[in-house]
Amino acid sequence: MNKLRGLALVALPLLVWGCGKHTTTQRVDTRNHVAPAIVGGGRLVDVGGLRLYLSCAGSGSPAIVLEAGFGGSSADWRDTQRDLARTTRTCAYDRAGLGSSVARGRVHDASDEIRDLQQLLFSAGIPPPYVLAGHSYGGLLTRPYAQCPSTRRRRARAQRRGCRRTRRASTGPLCAA
Repeated sequence: MNKLRGLALVALPLLVWGCGKHTTTQRVDTRNHVAPAIVGGGRLVDVGGLRLYLSCAGSGSPAIVLEAGFGGSSADWRDTQRDLARTTRTCAYDRAGLGSSVARGRVHDASDEIRDLQQLLFSAGIPPPYVLAGHSYGGLLTRPYAQCPSTRRRRARAQRRGCRRTRRASTGPLCAA
């Protein structure tokens, strides 16, 4: 027990020192963030003056759209995307200011991110239907997206073509106008 206590007394200050050692005194201005080099065959898509990184693989329908968690990027889905692309078109993207996407010049919220995704899919020419898969915060964005009126209209058209309706959606406060 004394050896364990002694080890803790030595290790704890080293851990605290090591964690603090990586801080920087230089401030980084993210308002003028320039996207890093594009890696992995994706592209930047113009979404109303904003440029978002999109990477798609595979072919077929429905298109699977992968939504990363808070602070995550499309790179988090690399292995999953590769596996899913064997069966259908699979797309991962970076929200504004993350990964290879250009940062937004103002404060934004979840409704902005949902509108960005709607515009991204339209601008990139990725036709519905979509299967949205989100991790963590990304999962929180997928549900309001599916409840937006424009998504409901697409779902109704798909139903008329013979696709089965799975659940009733309501208009949510985060839907794009």
